[in-house]
Amino acid sequence: MKKTVILLIVLAGLIVFAFFYQQNRANSMNSTRLSGVKMREYLLPDLAVSNIRKIRIREGDKQTNLSISGDRWTIAERSEYTASFDKIKRAVESLSALKITSKQSIGKSALAENKLIAPGDAPSEQTGLQVELMNDKGEVIGMLIAGPPINSTGGSSSGNMMGGPGEQRLVRIPKDENTVWIISESLSELNPEASEWLDKVFFDVRALKSVQVTNPNNADSWTLTRADAQGEFGLVDTKDGETFDTAKASSIVTVLANATFTDVLPKDKGNADFMKGAVNATLTTFEDFIYQVKVLEKKAVGAGEAKYYVSVTVNADIPKERKPEPDEKEEDKAKLNEDFAFKKKTVEDKLAAEKAMEGWIYEVSSFSVNALLKKRSELMADKPAASPPAGAPTFPPGRIPMAALPRQIQESAPAPAPAPVIPAPKAEPVSPPVPPALNEP
Repeated sequence: MKKTVILLIVLAGLIVFAFFYQQNRANSMNSTRLSGVKMREYLLPDLAVSNIRKIRIREGDKQTNLSISGDRWTIAERSEYTASFDKIKRAVESLSALKITSKQSIGKSALAENKLIAPGDAPSEQTGLQVELMNDKGEVIGMLIAGPPINSTGGSSSGNMMGGPGEQRLVRIPKDENTVWIISESLSELNPEASEWLDKVFFDVRALKSVQVTNPNNADSWTLTRADAQGEFGLVDTKDGETFDTAKASSIVTVLANATFTDVLPKDKGNADFMKGAVNATLTTFEDFIYQVKVLEKKAVGAGEAKYYVSVTVNADIPKERKPEPDEKEEDKAKLNEDFAFKKKTVEDKLAAEKAMEGWIYEVSSFSVNALLKKRSELMADKPAASPPAGAPTFPPGRIPMAALPRQIQESAPAPAPAPVIPAPKAEPVSPPVPPALNEP
């Protein structure tokens, strides 16, 4: 009995020893696999956000360089056009808050497979998204190279850049040697397209009073005007035979109202020659803003969609002083002067902001400007269908007799098929009337 107990104790000890041995061995192997930089919470723990003055984003052959110039951020690839401060702020804040979910160590040969090589250092199919954050001296104070998004199961999801449950990315910090970090962020904010970083604030034409369009073909030119901001536009100088259609001109109200743009041309491309053949328009508002607009439709080669470009200059006749009304009461003057000063400041600020956008050629949607591309004839009511001359024979649709057609058509028409002969119905023999039975009463 004692021997049995002793054997059971020894056996239990061996099982416990084997378990801990395997655990220690697994931990040792895991420690070897995760060797390198020590695990940490944040991807860029030492990033000094306040020192960032330049940002470079690269992926494949696309690149965007952002930098501070004076009191604003600009985009080098768009001739220093103003960048969106809000977008840059969001991107930097998200980078500084990036947390690590796990890590792994891989060899140099695996970097290409996971697209973790910097753009320019290898073929594009082996490179990833590189983000460099620099100070005012151009020194890199933060950098990462991210591979394409992956699912939590390990499958690629590079087609979905908007993020989603289970999406992760492999990220390499060059100074962390062979350590690759895993984060649960899509980094979709960090787009290498320069157009995605533009400040999209644009001209905002409100309360149109008149629109004068001068087309390269003068016969297509036209002028519309209205008496008040809620009224309908009417055509100036209507010609004989023209009937203006107010419904066809209704879209003029939204021209460059609350508009935006998709891109801006760099200065070396957006020169005066680019806008040759453009339609010229003068837009006047009830606030005495005058916009000189050039609109150009560039036909696409092949089956592609056309692109639309505009350039705008703006001026405004802003009164410097308020003109008192003849019956104005003394006690109302202070309030009226205050309201005038507030409105004057608002209009001056709007003019200054829009003046800063002059001198550029913008790519816009067709919806923003297509009303200015209408020809004069396209503003006229459709002509009714011509009536037949008096006394002319009329026929129902599809029932025109052969005699009404020209002789040439009559002669070339095939002869009508002979009418089928229908035999007369066979007469049934008629039985003579049966006389009543003799025995009927």
